[in-house]
Amino acid sequence: LCLALLGFAEARVTFTSSEVLQASDLVNTRANFKCVNGCKVYTDSKSASLFIMEYNEQTKFESEVVKFQDMGGLIGALPEPYNLKPSKNYFIENRAEADPTFVFYAVDNNAPNFDTQVMIIDDDWGIDGDGATRMFTILSSKFDSVRYNQFDGAFQEGYPRIYSVGFDAVAEMGCQPLYQSRSQESATMAAITVFSPISTVDYGREGKHNMHVKWNKDATITQNAKSSTVYSSPGYVGCRYNSDQSYSSSKTSLQDTFTLKATSLDVNAVFHLQTADDALHLKINDDKLDFFGSPSYTKHYNTDSYDVDIKWTRKSANANFALQLDFGLGKTDDTKTTAKVDESTTSS
Repeated sequence: LCLALLGFAEARVTFTSSEVLQASDLVNTRANFKCVNGCKVYTDSKSASLFIMEYNEQTKFESEVVKFQDMGGLIGALPEPYNLKPSKNYFIENRAEADPTFVFYAVDNNAPNFDTQVMIIDDDWGIDGDGATRMFTILSSKFDSVRYNQFDGAFQEGYPRIYSVGFDAVAEMGCQPLYQSRSQESATMAAITVFSPISTVDYGREGKHNMHVKWNKDATITQNAKSSTVYSSPGYVGCRYNSDQSYSSSKTSLQDTFTLKATSLDVNAVFHLQTADDALHLKINDDKLDFFGSPSYTKHYNTDSYDVDIKWTRKSANANFALQLDFGLGKTDDTKTTAKVDESTTSS
């Protein structure tokens, strides 16, 4: 496995019922966020230099609401939300920290899935998403990626799923999963790397189930002959209505090459790559695919060995993609092309 990822920074991501902010959103040490109906907020930072502030339009004064250090309660991995009353004038302020790192999640009081548990990765071991609830949202800004694995439980068809959004956006038709399980067996063997500071695992229903998620410090991506692997642009979001937005990431390119023996391969790609310069280059054996445009693409392969080469470099700030490769799961669909894909067969 050879995976190369290099540096990049971007801006806030706004959803119908929430916003996700990071350090790159601070302009002159400040970043406002929406909370017009009241909201609850979460962060993975315990900084004493980062504050939530509020501007009072009547008095023309700014007041301190809370330090990041004082948010979240006593259990770091299971933070309590900090509740804010309705206001149009909240903002984050950095008073002293030279190079802050954080993810900040502000969720409207009328948001779907409002009582979903938020968890924070705060050590090398990671955390388990066990219990009977349907979903968990994970915050992690210390490294550019996290890895989900060890899925266990009785899942309905098409679950579990992993989204690169908070719990509120999972309910929106315009937001699709980064990863979707193809079978019970494939889910138990999956190891899914997510290049986003916020992600949500959806088990599909309440019941006994579990998964493990931890920092993926080396940004490694693994493959399994009877499961799925996922590649995505760093900072990938996955919602149609804000497809030109990405989370901040220090990575701008991806390259991987591997050979895997498996009975079949299904390719599922979704992308917002407006020009050929931003194209995702995928080669499977002698089949060369160059993805660009804003549609989706699926294709089935039926042989016994796959030489796979993936290359992508961000040229535009709003370029993004997600690619799921399902190995050894049999034919899931006929080939469907709704994309600007330069597809050719070459000999080598």
